[in-house]
Amino acid sequence: MFKYFIQLILTLLITITIWTKLYSMVDMRLHPQDIPRWKHKLEIVNDQKLYFETLVMGDSSTDAAIVPRFEVGKRFNMSLGAGTPIDAYFYFTRYLKHHAAPKKLIIGFSPINLIGRDEFYDHALMLNFFSFNELFEIGNDLDKLESLHTRAYEMPAIFFNKLKEKNLISYIYYYELASIQLSLSEYQLSLLENLFIPHVYENNLKRYNDFVSNPNMHIEVPSAPISVRSDRVPKKFIMNTLYKKFMERIVALATSRGISVYIIMTPASKVYESFVKRDSYEDLLNFYKKLSASNSLVHAYPKELFYSADLFEDSLHLKEEGAVLFSQVVNKFISE
Repeated sequence: MFKYFIQLILTLLITITIWTKLYSMVDMRLHPQDIPRWKHKLEIVNDQKLYFETLVMGDSSTDAAIVPRFEVGKRFNMSLGAGTPIDAYFYFTRYLKHHAAPKKLIIGFSPINLIGRDEFYDHALMLNFFSFNELFEIGNDLDKLESLHTRAYEMPAIFFNKLKEKNLISYIYYYELASIQLSLSEYQLSLLENLFIPHVYENNLKRYNDFVSNPNMHIEVPSAPISVRSDRVPKKFIMNTLYKKFMERIVALATSRGISVYIIMTPASKVYESFVKRDSYEDLLNFYKKLSASNSLVHAYPKELFYSADLFEDSLHLKEEGAVLFSQVVNKFISE
């Protein structure tokens, strides 16, 4: 009996190993269009020959908003599509393992993306970006927080509350993370249909090669009419608690290495301006002020900027001419 049990375990391990290897071999055929950009930036992080005086971290709005995006010796815009402070923290720790510390770190996220999303599931996890130790670090934090915003908890409140009472939240999280690491999550399996859609792989490979040949190229954002529904703009931008925790870790890690930190909010279209109130950004601004007060190396830009709609691809992503304009503001801020 014991012999058969061992054989079963070995068979499962071999099957899972083969499956995950096969899945990784076709990842460029499966993933969303911004995955090639992630892939290329991760390769830059692991390239020990490169040095950058200034690093930029954030989401796609930051990737679009700050130029130049890549200039050896000067600046590397590490911002990632659907990026969050969680993946940014681990991304930063890896960078410091491979490179000399930069002199300056710019952190910028669109306020709308800080209030509750967890899209690092679809991107960082899909690329097997996190190590198991990093995943456990995230999971351990979840049980200690009062406010939880992760897809793992999209369940009826009665079940969620019972699990929370028994401190079982992180176990659900680990189960979900394990399924993703093994390429067996529902989302990953649903992507398999992309294998049968013409040109997905060719288009992703072309994007990847384009980024390699020109890391400064503007991000791909489908141009769309800029319209904002008032019911989709929060009255107050209350930052996701887990994001706050990892933002604090980024700042602490940077300042411990003598790196000056500059915190910004990327611009939004003036279409948004009519929907936000004087105190809409109070929580974010107070949090940033608290960070800047904690260390003389930390500086926070004091307000959200609204630019003309014709400078945007959509309501959050600047066109290249808008990026040039905002980058002048950022450059002045970090040189003062």
